[in-house]
Amino acid sequence: MPSKKTYLGTISIALTYVGTIIGAGFASGREVYQFFYQFGDLGIVGIIISSLLFFFFGYSILILSKNIKPKSYAQVIKFLNGHTLGTLIDILITIFLLGTLSAMIAGAGSIVNQTFFIPNIWGSIGLTFIALITVIYGLKGVVGVNKIVVPFLLIMIAAITVFSINNGTALNTPLTSSSRAASLTPHFLLSCLNYVSYNLVLSIGMLAALGVKAKSKTSMGLGSLIAGTLVGVCMLCIMICLSTLKNPDTTIPLLDVCQSISPVIQTLFTIAIILAVYTTAVSCLHGFIKRISPKDKMNVPIIIVSAGVALLISLLGFTNLVTYLYPIIGYGCATIIIGIIYAWITKTNQMI
Repeated sequence: MPSKKTYLGTISIALTYVGTIIGAGFASGREVYQFFYQFGDLGIVGIIISSLLFFFFGYSILILSKNIKPKSYAQVIKFLNGHTLGTLIDILITIFLLGTLSAMIAGAGSIVNQTFFIPNIWGSIGLTFIALITVIYGLKGVVGVNKIVVPFLLIMIAAITVFSINNGTALNTPLTSSSRAASLTPHFLLSCLNYVSYNLVLSIGMLAALGVKAKSKTSMGLGSLIAGTLVGVCMLCIMICLSTLKNPDTTIPLLDVCQSISPVIQTLFTIAIILAVYTTAVSCLHGFIKRISPKDKMNVPIIIVSAGVALLISLLGFTNLVTYLYPIIGYGCATIIIGIIYAWITKTNQMI
């Protein structure tokens, strides 16, 4: 039996890892539709593969960080890809963190507009302000928030899935190529790998920090396994929920599912999804600031300016950012996946 300290370490790692994926990975349902649902049954295969890859690559980053004790994720990238290529990837990741923060801010605006009919800009401004306050507080605040937010969202996803099944509203209508959304990932396997790649980009900063502070290899292994499993189960649940919609190709399809159940469920899920978007926004802002601040310090003026820039970029709109930004991130940083596999082969002593 694991000790109490190991158990706590496991749960902290698992929930924080899931928290970095939730907002940009599946909370709105749009991401699951874009990368999996539109491929029909092959999308389910893609989800299973993605779940296993999240476990493997998440654990790899954690164990590597535990061994080399990096001051920032940049050291992990350069270890995996060499100095020259690693520097280029580091720059790309830094830019993409800001871009994904913008997507989360845009998503918050769309969510409050769809449910409460509040202008998008106010929801975006609200998330921006709360995220920067959290990041100023530090890493403990990020981990603490995920311990509350992640279980709440998981429970809500499970609840709306049960409602959807009990109501017998699943359409199970096969998707044809003509019904697919615009996509930069036309094949299900390519889409699956791209999905894992862009989410690892968003997670690597937090995983690097967690790896240094992890209690043990056991906690890292179990934490990654639990995280990968939770992400996979949640995406499968969302697939079921999307099948209840005649048109799942909307900005926030899970809110459409909730609206068909009851106003109370819709309101509760709105709160859950805003919190999920918030956790990912915080992770992105935290990683971005840690990288660009002088001497790796959380510089308050830089935090404020960075959040303001992200707010401006968010005006491009959530759907556009999910459709085009996320796949570009995945393609741009696929070398991280290659680098991890190469490290297991050539630098085994640092990976065990």
